[in-house]
Amino acid sequence: MKVIRFAHALFASVMLVAAGGSAAASQAAAPVTAFVNVAVVPMDQERVLENWTVVVVHDRIRELGPAASVSIPDNATVIDGRGKYLMPGLADMHAHTWEEEDFPLLLANGVTTIRNMFGGPIHLRWKKSIVAGEFAGPNIYTAGPIIDGNPPIWPGPVVENAAQAHRTVAEQQAAGYDFLKIYSRLSSEAYDAIVQEAKAKNMAVAGHVPDAVGLHAALSTGIKSIEHLSGYEFLARKAIGPGEAASWARLDESQFESIARETAKSGAWNCPTLVLFQHRVATEESEFLGRLLARDEMRYVSAATVRSWLPQNNFLKNTTPARAASSREKGDTLRKKLVYALHKAGAGLLLGTDYGNPFVVPGFSLHQELRNFVDAGLSPFEAIRAGTSGAAEFMNARNEFGTVAVGRRADLILIEGNPLEDVANVNKRAGVMLRGKWYSQSQLASALDELAARFQPKSR
Repeated sequence: MKVIRFAHALFASVMLVAAGGSAAASQAAAPVTAFVNVAVVPMDQERVLENWTVVVVHDRIRELGPAASVSIPDNATVIDGRGKYLMPGLADMHAHTWEEEDFPLLLANGVTTIRNMFGGPIHLRWKKSIVAGEFAGPNIYTAGPIIDGNPPIWPGPVVENAAQAHRTVAEQQAAGYDFLKIYSRLSSEAYDAIVQEAKAKNMAVAGHVPDAVGLHAALSTGIKSIEHLSGYEFLARKAIGPGEAASWARLDESQFESIARETAKSGAWNCPTLVLFQHRVATEESEFLGRLLARDEMRYVSAATVRSWLPQNNFLKNTTPARAASSREKGDTLRKKLVYALHKAGAGLLLGTDYGNPFVVPGFSLHQELRNFVDAGLSPFEAIRAGTSGAAEFMNARNEFGTVAVGRRADLILIEGNPLEDVANVNKRAGVMLRGKWYSQSQLASALDELAARFQPKSR
């Protein structure tokens, strides 16, 4: 609970500053913030709006326009945006949050929204508490417990027939989950029943393409998002048989264009999580493991978590083969080519990381995925869109987040360079606004320093 207490303290300090130090004043009037003389990157299209002013009241953007035409309210906290760029906060569209320690890492990296892909009651509680302003955390869209066949890979509901599908979908909708997460061992019968029930209840289905269903059937029946490019490995299976690492290293590129067109026609989106596979490490890869452990962001990961991530300890130890480096590198190249083929065909892409997996650090990994999308052939605008306006479009929440526009939730990043020239500039933050509350870069850095201090070994 230490991080939650820190989040409470940070939230309280920001409210006091916004109200001039008066708690009573903070309750009497909604906080007002004005970003003045800033270059706005609205992410509705590829453009930069130079020398604009953006006025935020409470948690929404109230007004924006050329600086000369926008009046700054007398009670506004003014943030000088000269030489800086204001863009929407980022969304990690494949997240696994089980620890409060994730929240300061996400906020410090400008991640203001997450799509949580394995949910439980704790996520519903966090979601309500964050909206109520009880502590600082990302806006959460969450699945319920993973739905799988028998035996399930992860704990959660097992569905083998239509009756079980009806009950499970109804229970997850009633609990308040935003969508359904399906997994690999569902039978065709169970999958079809889940999809039918989900359509009847207006709930989206996302997840792994079940082995018994296959990609073509999943695309034709209305899966909304495919995670990790699951199902596409069938392009190699006839030649070499199942097996993730080998399959991805041997995909048949000649089929990419046709399967990308089929995907685009179906309306399904993909969340490739390229960064996930780049951090798979085998027990024998001591040099690669050393490089992963030496990264600066590992300072913000607890020793217990690091131990659980080691290849001899983690849950992937039986699926990451020796000679993983050659398979990983070849698979990475082919995944990126498939991502570009999907993009070129007009299929939707989402920016996500699958953090919670070994060596995929919350927040930091999303910036690595931005670079992956650019390396795959997308422009900086196209890559950023997958984690801003594209994510909002996918969630049917374009009026809520993803763009800098009147009425949108004030989830914003102020940065020192033009992100449309280089996605690395998204990492050059001057501060982050989350639900209308401003966190300067010094506050964010202090939060990270506090986390690192708790996780560093105590000297004797």
